[in-house]
Amino acid sequence: MQIHGGIASIRKAIAMAASPAWLQNIVELELQSKDAHRAIRDIGVTSVVSTALKAVPAMCRVQTIILTNIRLSSNQLVTVLRAPHLRKLTLIRVALPDIVHTVLPPTSIRHLELHNTGEWGTAILIWTHIASSLEVLELRRFKYSNNLPPLPPCPRLHSFLYVRTTTACGLPEGQFHKFIDSCPNLTHITTSVAFRNPLQFDMFPSTVHYLCLHRDLLRFHSHSNELTSLVSFRITGLEDLYTVQAVLSIAQYINNHFPNLLNLELEISWAQRNHALALARLVLPLRTLHLVITTTLGFKADASSPYMGIEDADILWGDLERRSRSAKLRRLSLEVTQHTRPLDDTTSEFLAWWTSVITTHKVGLGGPDLSEGDITYFCPGTSLQESDIRLWSHSERSEYGSWSFFSGSWFELAGERLQRQASCFS
Repeated sequence: MQIHGGIASIRKAIAMAASPAWLQNIVELELQSKDAHRAIRDIGVTSVVSTALKAVPAMCRVQTIILTNIRLSSNQLVTVLRAPHLRKLTLIRVALPDIVHTVLPPTSIRHLELHNTGEWGTAILIWTHIASSLEVLELRRFKYSNNLPPLPPCPRLHSFLYVRTTTACGLPEGQFHKFIDSCPNLTHITTSVAFRNPLQFDMFPSTVHYLCLHRDLLRFHSHSNELTSLVSFRITGLEDLYTVQAVLSIAQYINNHFPNLLNLELEISWAQRNHALALARLVLPLRTLHLVITTTLGFKADASSPYMGIEDADILWGDLERRSRSAKLRRLSLEVTQHTRPLDDTTSEFLAWWTSVITTHKVGLGGPDLSEGDITYFCPGTSLQESDIRLWSHSERSEYGSWSFFSGSWFELAGERLQRQASCFS
């Protein structure tokens, strides 16, 4: 339900609240005001939110509540938490009340997402209240707070995402380390946090098997322990992946600290593709490489970048040929987002790269074990008349060494993905 504060939105909320049959079948409730500033002062918005939230206790099947750009009172927050089967709560740019003296009801929320929602102190109080049942926690961009309550231990937490914008708005280093140490069942950690002192692997529990870090955080103490449980690693902010030294140093770092890594994800530009592939081949246990690429004008325009580093790529290929061991890479996938149309140049550039660099017998930077490749293209629409474009391409190598390519487009309708315009060529 998008809230505009007008008569139509109020009538919609009243109609929903007055229909017991409707309320009993709602499994997800989303209230969103397009204008965050208007949401705070508009009486119409306040009326819609109040009417909709009063009906929450009657939503006996609701499991997810998402609130965006609205203001909550203490009573409304209590009402939301009283949803009998609520499992996920997402608050995005929500103005929260001072809940220091508010008695919050018992709840069994498992997934909490707080995005730019009040001060750290208020967020931590909500977080503390549901800590015993919490399994997934996502924290993004909070306002500064002088007095932070202690972070609660979360014994059931398995996924933790923490993104901040400025040092002043971050958690103190000591509290962050203590919190990670208090979550013995963590398996997924995603963070862009950077502290004055280097992170050390012994602060992570042995259960962690997915880690997402910014490039700048690859500066741990050299004597740090190995993280043997890690099987999937994502690196963001790889702006310097244009030199042989950068590729070799990151590869050595991963081999030294993640001896059992199977999956590597890299957020890069199209100009860095050969360096990224060489990096993957130098990580010995690796089996899957996933590249996340965002382009404005498409691959053909990006290919004219002055940072293509062809000479560096040649050196890396030679280095791979001289090594007696390299990764037995089996699958390569790309996730491409392009912000302009058409996608023809991008798809043709990818196919040319695949056939001339990845699978050509003479070059074969993908390696002799590569047997599968995937690429998905996404181009967001800019208006109601211009819908999103989603394309896919899949390639397989036969037992005789020849490659077959399958491609097409798909769209989503009523929750089902329908595939169309499929073609096959080899």
